[in-house]
Amino acid sequence: MGIHTILTTAMLCFFFPLYGQEKKQSIMLDSVLVHGKQHNASLKTESYKGILWNMRMMNDMPKILGNADPMHYAQMLPGVQTNNEYNGGIHVQGSENEHNELSIAGVPLYNVNHLLGFFSTFNASHFSSMRLKESATDASFSNRLGAHISMLHEENAVDSIEGEMSVGLISSQGTIRLPLTSHSMLTCSGRASYINALYSQWLKTDENEVKYSFYDFNATYVNHLSPLHTLTFDAYLGKDHATMKEDNYHADIKDKWGNAMAAVHWSYKDREGTNAKATLYVTSYSNDFGITMAQEKYALHSSITDVGLKTELHKGFFSMGAEAILHNVNPQRVTSAGLLSIHNDDENHTEGWECSAFVNAKHRLTTNTLLQAGLRASTYASTSYRHGAANPSASVTQYIGNTRLFLSYAMRTQYLFQTGFSDMGLPTEFWFSANKNRAPQFSQGIELKAEVPLARRRYQVTATAYHKRLYNQIEYSGTVLDLANSNYHLNNNLLHGNGINYGFNIMLNKTAGQLKGWICYSYSKAHRTFTIDGVRDKYPANHDRTHEVNAVATYSPNSRWSFGATMVACSGTPFTAPECVYLLNGNIVTQMSRHNANRLETYARTDLSANYKWHSSGKREHGLNISLYNVLCHNNVLFHYVRLNKKKELYYKSVHFISPILPSISYYMKF
Repeated sequence: MGIHTILTTAMLCFFFPLYGQEKKQSIMLDSVLVHGKQHNASLKTESYKGILWNMRMMNDMPKILGNADPMHYAQMLPGVQTNNEYNGGIHVQGSENEHNELSIAGVPLYNVNHLLGFFSTFNASHFSSMRLKESATDASFSNRLGAHISMLHEENAVDSIEGEMSVGLISSQGTIRLPLTSHSMLTCSGRASYINALYSQWLKTDENEVKYSFYDFNATYVNHLSPLHTLTFDAYLGKDHATMKEDNYHADIKDKWGNAMAAVHWSYKDREGTNAKATLYVTSYSNDFGITMAQEKYALHSSITDVGLKTELHKGFFSMGAEAILHNVNPQRVTSAGLLSIHNDDENHTEGWECSAFVNAKHRLTTNTLLQAGLRASTYASTSYRHGAANPSASVTQYIGNTRLFLSYAMRTQYLFQTGFSDMGLPTEFWFSANKNRAPQFSQGIELKAEVPLARRRYQVTATAYHKRLYNQIEYSGTVLDLANSNYHLNNNLLHGNGINYGFNIMLNKTAGQLKGWICYSYSKAHRTFTIDGVRDKYPANHDRTHEVNAVATYSPNSRWSFGATMVACSGTPFTAPECVYLLNGNIVTQMSRHNANRLETYARTDLSANYKWHSSGKREHGLNISLYNVLCHNNVLFHYVRLNKKKELYYKSVHFISPILPSISYYMKF
């Protein structure tokens, strides 16, 4: 459309009203083409929806031995505490890892750690995005006190066969998407390690020899039955096997653990804004931990299996839903073969129903003010125990220009606990449920968030402040040596107390241009109050880090090269120092000082990566990723403990990561 047409149209629109309604004119305009820029941000934040992270960004970020791990990268987000390399747990806004729900499309998994906690079981290439909700903001949030982290599928069917594969230093993985019909697709992903075959002579943790292997498999079938109905089948299977020698306890350790999950989802969505979804699933986690000390062999088995059904309905400003879960929980049960011959009673095995229903409603008070309120009712019932709870939630969203303010309050009840002993990276934690001796966990929290777009939405500033109280918290006070006690009972090794989390974080996110990424600062406090040996004591939680700075950047100067960098600097975590140490029958016995009264040194790490890609015939793309983990070789201390040398002398040991710098190279191909 020419400039003269625009001027003519403007003059006609201006002058015609001056002549009243006596003349009627019609003008036919040429087609109009509007140009605009869309910012396809890899990281999006939306008040009550949380943070949505596009998995395609993982291709440009530093990899861990050739693996792009979503859980490891999640620790770079604001409000998420960084852990050490041998701890794969996620701590969001000061909460414990057990308080989180980690799921695939809303179906929970109860352990997501591979490689001694160094990276997770989630294969990033199988999923389209990851959503993180830092805390409960509405009634649909499940019965957990912490965060929701969910891996989401690609729902749009592909027109032709697509796939990708990568070969790294310790494992290889591949993903293929097959169009079965014009409206259905099958996605399969697999990953397997070859650590023992290549590195068994060099793989050690704290000078202890380790043998380790793992594999995992994902399959997702999506069928768009009609424009309104979609049916999805989902499956996951993962297994780990580790053996190691633990000189500190003169022990040989074996551990096998893994998850299995299967689910079917039905969803409905129409043009009037009505959404409905139903999911039927089964998910299971088991752990078989064995330890040989002198002439004794101890076996510790634990598992949890869920069969669940949940439904949701959303229509306009109203939503409701219900969920029923049958938990089969087997906490850690000790048996032994040897002189002691321990066989503990299976007193903590529980089968219980956890049922919930929620209702949510939104109301627009003014043009710029949105009010939301909801109620979640839940019950837990086993053979000898019943409990019910009603948890309200409320929030208000206020728009001031382009700025969005969000204030929320929520109460939550959690009927499951997780605890255990481990400082070696092995998943010796186990799950158990509430009963007459253990009241359900309970929390109430408030959150204030502000989101401010800048420079035509090329940047966004997000700031969050939170305060949360935790009740009926449990910690495990035992050690490996307690297993040798023929009177060992789980309840005798549990401490009961409360907690409080508070803090704030601020993030600047660059969403457009060749250079993308964010930088954020977090201040957090996580305190626990427990009664230990009859004395009520308040101390920082094991994962507490007061100050933390995270930065993530990706840079793509052209179609062939891309670069990535991550940086973290944070306060050291608390630890308990020994007061005195002595030997008992060749084993180290330590008398500890005040719990978590000391802190490790500041943790700092910078990772870099470079990617080069090229294209061959057709749609095939090849690439190389070179990554450097801890490129500045910062000597981070992971934990301390007392060791016994070959001369039977005791000394204080500081444990560092397996290598001061960890280089890796991987090859990938997409088609």
